[in-house]
Parts: sequence; structure tokens; C-alpha cells
Amino acid sequence: MMNMMNEEQKTAMQEHMQGMKTTMEEIRQEENPERRAELMQVHMESMQHGMDMMQKMMDGMMRDDN
Repeated sequence: MMNMMNEEQKTAMQEHMQGMKTTMEEIRQEENPERRAELMQVHMESMQHGMDMMQKMMDGMMRDDN
């Protein structure tokens, strides 16, 4: 999939993935249950955003093929 993306899309996806890794590390280190729950919510929203990004990229590639 990375080979099918333009540079802007690759950069956006890499930045998004790095942000998710950072959030996951914060979750692992957090001891406060309420804060962990907040971070998990942020992570879940980030995952949804990532899936939306990939869907838009795939939609664009499908249109480019036709």
C-alpha cells in the first residue's frame, strides 16, 4: 500500500502512525485508571481517523485506475 501512495499521503500516514505509537506508550506508562481511559479514547478515535484516511486513499486509487 505504501508504494501506491503519493509522498503527501505517505508523510501523513507515517505521522499518524507515530502519533498512535506515542499514545500507546503513554497508555502503557499511565497508572491513573481515569487518565488511561481518556488516552484509550484518544487512541480509538485516532484508529478511526486512520481507517478513514486509508479508505479515502483507496477510493482515490480506485478512481485513478478507471
